[in-house]
Amino acid sequence: MSNNSDKVNLGSILSVAIDASQKAGTVIRQVWKSGKLGVEWKGVNDPMTEADVQAQKLIFGLLYKAFGKDLPMVGEEDTDVPETEEIPNLNLLDQLKIPEEYKNVDKKEVCVFVDPLDATREFVDGNLPAVMTLIGISYRGEAIAGVMFQPFVGNDDDSNGTTIYGMLGMGTNVPVKARDEKDFVIATTRSHATEFLEKATQAVKADRVVKVGGAGYKCLLVLRGEIDAYFFPIPGTKKWDTCGPEAIIKSAGGSFTDAHGRSIRYTIDTPKPNTDGLIVTLKGHDDILAKISSVLPKL
Repeated sequence: MSNNSDKVNLGSILSVAIDASQKAGTVIRQVWKSGKLGVEWKGVNDPMTEADVQAQKLIFGLLYKAFGKDLPMVGEEDTDVPETEEIPNLNLLDQLKIPEEYKNVDKKEVCVFVDPLDATREFVDGNLPAVMTLIGISYRGEAIAGVMFQPFVGNDDDSNGTTIYGMLGMGTNVPVKARDEKDFVIATTRSHATEFLEKATQAVKADRVVKVGGAGYKCLLVLRGEIDAYFFPIPGTKKWDTCGPEAIIKSAGGSFTDAHGRSIRYTIDTPKPNTDGLIVTLKGHDDILAKISSVLPKL
């Protein structure tokens, strides 16, 4: 059923991505319940499990089946992609208004970024709510649409999961409200702290710093109004961590830049590390950039 046309509808890709993320979540829950995570360490604080591998195979298989193997895609894990018997769902968003400019675009100008299991370290440690499947869709280098699927809503393995998605010009599927409290609360990494990060954190004068794992989960906390900003002005994340969340944050009217306030580009050829960090907010973005400018290295 693959579409080998040179043109694609980004709304259809998002539909399959939503479907694939939910099915990947089922795989992740099954691996967790089995107790056989199959942990391998790619580097310090960088584990990979059987759930990462199987979830990515499923996601890639569904997207290739729907749109052909010439659909540009980048995934976190280095794995083969077997044929899948699963049927991709292209029609989840039919009733929603997909912006006209995204309905018939050149496939070669699209790239899908897949993190099958964001926050693998949290998964291994049993901090389940931070675990998310992230799929982002870029067009001409800009994050346009994305889905974040949270397999474990609570710290247990019996939840059905939560799906958050968005597209520029269409908005998000969940209510979004910026935090509206007097104190200033930021979230940053639990496992990649550095001396510079501590210095930058002091520069923004946060009243409280929440240290949690998972790029997607910290973006979810921003969307829910639980924190004012996801603050990570150092290297550490990759394009597959940020493309989907960025599209959703921007669809909700928020801001998502590197630590210098610049946009992040997403193409098949751009370097995968986000070397200049991340600042993510629903409001007050410029204030944070101004506060940390004095401690950042000059461009």
